Amino acid sequence: MSLTKAKSHIVSIIIAIYVRVSTTEQTLGHSLVTQEDACRKFAETLGLGDIVVYSDAGFSAKTSNRPAFQRLLDDADAGRIGAVIVWKGDRFARNRLDALLAKERCERPA
Repeated sequence: MSLTKAKSHIVSIIIAIYVRVSTTEQTLGHSLVTQEDACRKFAETLGLGDIVVYSDAGFSAKTSNRPAFQRLLDDADAGRIGAVIVWKGDRFARNRLDALLAKERCERPA
């Protein structure tokens, strides 16, 4: 395999930060910026870099049908995500089945 072909098969591993707010929560001080800042600080304390933020504004976690959340899962399926950081577990999913299925997709090797 040539070097050019080999490079095209390399998948860059990223650290995913997932943030989400519903309209009500934005007014209660749990803004996307607040969540992202806290997650970035946590990643820094662990020495993690190459961060990609997945952000859903105004979407309920009662369903997994959220644009950024679906992109995160697609990237996980492709083997691009090394870890997922969330400010609080309910940002990721409120439905336990959705949470378990998403976690499984994030942990499954590509």
